[in-house]
Amino acid sequence: MGVMTISMDNALEKQLRKKAFQLYGHRKGALGQALKVAVTAWVESEKERAAREKLLSLLEKGFDLRFKGISREEIYKDRMSHVLGRPSK
Repeated sequence: MGVMTISMDNALEKQLRKKAFQLYGHRKGALGQALKVAVTAWVESEKERAAREKLLSLLEKGFDLRFKGISREEIYKDRMSHVLGRPSK
């Protein structure tokens, strides 16, 4: 387990302590648990943000959805031949 020393605004520290003690009680490790939850949530939100940006850039780039195979006419002709009971040419 790593050890960190951090500096933060006094008002933010006060809010953090208040919330940590509300959620986890006045026990050893309450601040650490609150920070662990907060940092984990932040890391996950950054991962989601990065994934969203990547997907948006792909959408902006666009996709080539053209099918490179048989044509619509060939598909239609083949389907109609099965319906009519005739072999396709």
